[in-house]
Amino acid sequence: LDAKGGEVTYVYTKSKASDITVNYEDEAGKKLADSETITGKIDDPYKTEKKDITNYTFLKMKDGSLAAEGKLDAKGGEVTYVYVKDPEPIITGTVTAKYVDETG
Repeated sequence: LDAKGGEVTYVYTKSKASDITVNYEDEAGKKLADSETITGKIDDPYKTEKKDITNYTFLKMKDGSLAAEGKLDAKGGEVTYVYVKDPEPIITGTVTAKYVDETG
């Protein structure tokens, strides 16, 4: 700057956001798949998706979970998908009963 004035340019960068951990668990809190970590800068968008887990069906988002998608912030947190175990299949078949006397 001089006596005539001038221009000052300030350059800002976004701060690093706190991580979001994505969990996949059953109703009892048992881990069903590896957790994932989302990183980025504050206000960056994030999006998570439920997984197909063999013998389990997606039930709901855990109470207190972050939304499946949103924007990263300084707090971070967890997105938790809760699954219920599929019922065991009922095995059906045919049974043939044969009644015989002592001589066969």
